[in-house]
Amino acid sequence: MVFMIMLDTSFLIALAQGKDENHERADALAKEFDERTIVSDHVLLEFVTHLARRDGGENEYMAGQKLLSSDADMICIGRDDLGEALDVMKKYSLGSFADASSIVIMRKLGVKKIASFDSDFDRVAGVERIC
Repeated sequence: MVFMIMLDTSFLIALAQGKDENHERADALAKEFDERTIVSDHVLLEFVTHLARRDGGENEYMAGQKLLSSDADMICIGRDDLGEALDVMKKYSLGSFADASSIVIMRKLGVKKIASFDSDFDRVAGVERIC
């Protein structure tokens, strides 16, 4: 059985930005992962957009390319899953559609763990936040 872990935007931001308050924790966790890591296309969008707004320049391009060339599997949410993501967003009062789409993907793939500094995931049944 292959174990997987979903990577959230907050984890990726902390990992990419050395000045982030959670950088050391994210870096240490990333080095410990034995599981196959997965990232949703919506998390990639949110991650790159955050870096573009915060840093500008080439940083977001380089970070996006690094993520795309990493060992993490990129999972794209399908059209049929968009409505379910909206339902999840409403049910758990999530402030991010990317978070809701990650939960939909996790449920479809049987993934229980998410690397995230976002405590909103603590409200979601069946999800274990590891940061």
